[in-house]
Amino acid sequence: MNLIPKGLWETFCLDPTEAEFGPLYDASRGLVYAICLRILKNEEDAADAFQSTYARLIAHARDFDRASEVEDFPALVRLYAVREADALRKRRNRRSKKEFAVEILPIKGDSRPLPAEIAAAHQIREKVEALVETLPDPYRVPLVLYYFQGMTHREIGAAMGKSAATIHYRIKKGERQLEPSMTKAGLREALRLMAPAAATLFFIMPPPSLEAATVWPAASAGAARFSGGRAGMSGLGQSLRFAVPAATLIGLILLLALGLHAGLQATGPTRVEASAASIVTIEAGEMNESTEESGLAAVDDALAGIITRD
Repeated sequence: MNLIPKGLWETFCLDPTEAEFGPLYDASRGLVYAICLRILKNEEDAADAFQSTYARLIAHARDFDRASEVEDFPALVRLYAVREADALRKRRNRRSKKEFAVEILPIKGDSRPLPAEIAAAHQIREKVEALVETLPDPYRVPLVLYYFQGMTHREIGAAMGKSAATIHYRIKKGERQLEPSMTKAGLREALRLMAPAAATLFFIMPPPSLEAATVWPAASAGAARFSGGRAGMSGLGQSLRFAVPAATLIGLILLLALGLHAGLQATGPTRVEASAASIVTIEAGEMNESTEESGLAAVDDALAGIITRD
């Protein structure tokens, strides 16, 4: 269900000014804020990622060649919102900043009473979401985006820089980790019965302080920093995100040299050795994340790769 008319994006691209930004912002702000708040679990951080997302969108619209290639504007919104929020989450984790969990994520903007069956479903959804929040971030974030924001494995993978297979693996592993608590709460089948497509009804409206008139100046100025960059790159200093530290690169070169030397004396690497090499490579690529998350992510990516090859 598409609640953001494509025509708003096309109109804004033709005239990326504050006047045309208002309608686009009003149609998309609930989606952007929901993603940012659910990933970051902190209203202040969510507001930062929220404004940064619009800076990205404005920069994208000002690049006519890139803007004209957009066929699915809601997908572009989700892509930037996830990348900005996830990049901020990783930076925050590196600073060891304390998180404040949002126990209940309110649905704002519609004060009409809900029918009994919808109210009951909403209560179950809130309970399930509270349990999902207890998972480690590598599993929590994909589950939240899949079940509560209606994103596909491919969309989540593109936004988080992972393969669809890795996202699928993490969602399934997250579900397995939730089974004991879900069963104890009498919600064992609730997660699987939730239709991801229904997530479009669960937008979260940003606070009054984040109106179009207040977001536009900062986002427009921020867009100037992003103009000319590649689509999909996210966060301050993103150009260094996947760079391998020099020491790690030297270590990998030495490891490769030793492997070649050993290969002259053996028939070839075993499956276990190849898997271990994959884990080392992935760990080197994720040095920028927190230590705990890097370990989980590296192992999961390697296992997902093995499962896919099989």
